[in-house]
Amino acid sequence: MKNNAGPVAGNKQKLSIALLTLLLIAGLFAIQFTHLQTRDRIAENKRRAALSMLEQLVSTGYDNDIYQDHHEIAVPETIHASGRTRIYLARLHDRVTTAVIMPVSFKGYGGNITMAVAINDDNAIAGIHILDHHETRGFGAEFHQDRSDWLTRFNGASLDSVKEKDWAIRADGGGFDGLSGATITSRSVIEQLRHVLDYYVKHKPGLHKP
Repeated sequence: MKNNAGPVAGNKQKLSIALLTLLLIAGLFAIQFTHLQTRDRIAENKRRAALSMLEQLVSTGYDNDIYQDHHEIAVPETIHASGRTRIYLARLHDRVTTAVIMPVSFKGYGGNITMAVAINDDNAIAGIHILDHHETRGFGAEFHQDRSDWLTRFNGASLDSVKEKDWAIRADGGGFDGLSGATITSRSVIEQLRHVLDYYVKHKPGLHKP
């Protein structure tokens, strides 16, 4: 009598391998699909957060997508150590009403600070938003927009409205109040704002073009 156990067992083994292969492929596709969905959600959340921040900084009228209307620009290392950053543009009837330069990077008391600076068409500061910092409580952390309104004191300031010697804290003979207990941070922020305004005013026409 002929024994068929060998071929049957071999076929079962092949079937098991095929099923395992299919399950493995299906698993890989599921992982990839989940990764893509997660990546897209993260990207969308970042876009919404950035757009919300830009909308808060822009007080003028606009009719474009500020988040999409941006391009990379070359800047001095005093504005960003890499020599590159981005400018986001709010436009109304194709005319730029507000420009937001970010990130702007500089040294504070506790380490590197990055912020966004919005400048209106009259070359005056429209708003400032701290993106990241390493200042500690009692030594500068209170300058953050979530802890105090100190940054709003610079709204409306421009190189025309504030004399060069006044771009400093009052303790240094300047025209701005420093943040209590944060002299170094205050000096750094004020100096950086002056750098940004000076750069923007000198390069304004070219900065509005991609």
